[in-house]
Amino acid sequence: MQKMTGGAVSLQTVYYQKDMREHRLVEEFYQLMMAERRFSEVQRELREIMNEAWIQSAAFKHPSFAREKERRLVISPFVLNEFAVEPKYHVSAGRIKKYYPLDLNRMCGRLGLHMSELIGEIIIGPTSSQSLPILQDYLIDCGMNTLKDRISLSDCPLRKPTS
Repeated sequence: MQKMTGGAVSLQTVYYQKDMREHRLVEEFYQLMMAERRFSEVQRELREIMNEAWIQSAAFKHPSFAREKERRLVISPFVLNEFAVEPKYHVSAGRIKKYYPLDLNRMCGRLGLHMSELIGEIIIGPTSSQSLPILQDYLIDCGMNTLKDRISLSDCPLRKPTS
């Protein structure tokens, strides 16, 4: 996955904490805001920290997920590069989510990789209703047979109570 980074795409190690108070960006924002400089003097620095905050926000999870040791490819909409990724929206009954899709098949093709080489493990989340056999069938039908035995259920205590 590291080979896919550059420009707007970065590889982030997930930060597992209850809140962000201990994250280094909190101190950087504080120092920038406390500096007695004009806005025009800190504008570039603020833009860099805001971009970093965007990237880091996509890599922040509750500590109960720490066993996953997750890494994420994150795209910054503030950096222009050859991907020119346009935002998309997923509309469901409960909310609208904005996201920036990456064409991982195309990115893998450029590097001579198969997408299944990127994935070490698939963990079905604690509130997911995803069926394990259906997910295995899906992976097989998508030509990623090697992944069907890399699936597990999350042991995070956030599972929905059963009725």
